[in-house]
Amino acid sequence: MRYAVLSDVHGNLHALEAVLDHLQEVAPDRIVFLGDAVGYGAFPNECVAKIQAVAEVALMGNHDYAVLNPAERTVFNPYAREAIEWTDRQLNPEARQYLAQRPLTATLEPGVCAVHASPHNPLEWLYIFTPAQAQVQFRYVEGWLCFFGHTHLPVVYRETQGPEAEVLLTGEGSLTLNRKERYLINPGSVGQPRDRDPRASFLLVDTDTGHLEIRRLAYPIAQAQEAILRAGLPPFLAERLAIGY
Repeated sequence: MRYAVLSDVHGNLHALEAVLDHLQEVAPDRIVFLGDAVGYGAFPNECVAKIQAVAEVALMGNHDYAVLNPAERTVFNPYAREAIEWTDRQLNPEARQYLAQRPLTATLEPGVCAVHASPHNPLEWLYIFTPAQAQVQFRYVEGWLCFFGHTHLPVVYRETQGPEAEVLLTGEGSLTLNRKERYLINPGSVGQPRDRDPRASFLLVDTDTGHLEIRRLAYPIAQAQEAILRAGLPPFLAERLAIGY
């Protein structure tokens, strides 16, 4: 099965459209979205509608969850909380209903799973930032391959016998997976990359051949920034798009 795996769009319509236009040429068998359609960006309804139209599997992210559950916003930093509150005021009923119906996890095929944050206690929204954290999460993965998002950092981890998982790939590039080994893979963020590369990040993977590629794609960042400022959202949310952080 040939998958395109996307995550963390965060209301950035310009980035999402660039990626989806590219995927029309790639023609994957399935598009999978790992959550956080909204938050930070100026186009929550439009992004939700596009994800709903193309993603065969779409998960709940912590920003999606916070829009629907105001009590969850207390853990957010001031910029994120202001964006979530703005998004709450903008969401139309159709987008709100779609987000509310998103699951926390999904099995894509036997041995292949997907989650927004972490396999262990998905609703706690734990971050997998380090090889040691990744190695712990392998205890809760059934099968050989699990996709996750949440950190906005593209990375491929391979399980080891030691205290830390092995980092096989970051940023962008390709490799071949071995079904006899186990992997945790983050496609990075479409709408708000945080690895100092402002280009949209997403993943292409063929679970039959094992071929995997993290791709980066330029998009009109200035237009996304202008939309954020016009919406009255914090200027920092526009500024960070240009530096990928």
